[in-house]
Amino acid sequence: MLALGLALALAIGPAGGATAAKNRRVALEHHRAGEAFLQSEQFEEAAEQFGRAIALDPLLVVAHYNLGYASMLLRRYPDAVRGYEGCADAIDRLNRVGAQEQEALERARLDELHELQDSLTAVRTGKIKNMAVGPTVLRYEERIRVLEQLRFNDRGQMQTPAEVYLGLGSAYFRQSLLVDAERSYAKAVRVNDRLGAAHNNIAVIFMLTGRYPQAHAAIRSAEKAGFAVDSRFKADLQAREERAKLTTGRP
Repeated sequence: MLALGLALALAIGPAGGATAAKNRRVALEHHRAGEAFLQSEQFEEAAEQFGRAIALDPLLVVAHYNLGYASMLLRRYPDAVRGYEGCADAIDRLNRVGAQEQEALERARLDELHELQDSLTAVRTGKIKNMAVGPTVLRYEERIRVLEQLRFNDRGQMQTPAEVYLGLGSAYFRQSLLVDAERSYAKAVRVNDRLGAAHNNIAVIFMLTGRYPQAHAAIRSAEKAGFAVDSRFKADLQAREERAKLTTGRP
């Protein structure tokens, strides 16, 4: 099994010194263990390892993201909120580090991106066996997309990926916190208007809150982005809209 640690905070963390360096090193070990558990679909153990990594190095961005991801699979939605919000907060803090530290972070990001890409190839070609290939490929592809975005621009700033807000919105939605979910999905589409899943999910919230024209518009945006909107959702939207017209007497 290939190691899948995300060394995004290799050169960044608490104040320098031997203790900080040890914490970062041990945090990466926990994160690699979490990735291995995630790969073998042992989500409980994965979440525990990601939590330990974060406790040692709060700026290990992808550990926060993966904690949110694993918590969603475990249906621990408050924990998922903390994971995704922690990811956005860590990125905000990373935007205030020095150029030298950013260079070290970028080297680590590229190393890990290449490692994940190699692992994805190994899964697709059958070199890594004994797993559900489809879900594993999707998980790798998702983490690769996020990792590709976790880079500093020319101004030394990193933007929170839209997928983080998408995950956050879904964690809120599962708790019936629709206002928070809508706000998070809206952030996702502001970052990436081509993220069809976010448009689709906003459409669901519009439907549930009786904003039917907005729901149709969001569906069009989702489909324009290439997202396959469920026909059952469209039928439900149409039925609710028709019932609302009968109730109000409005066309």
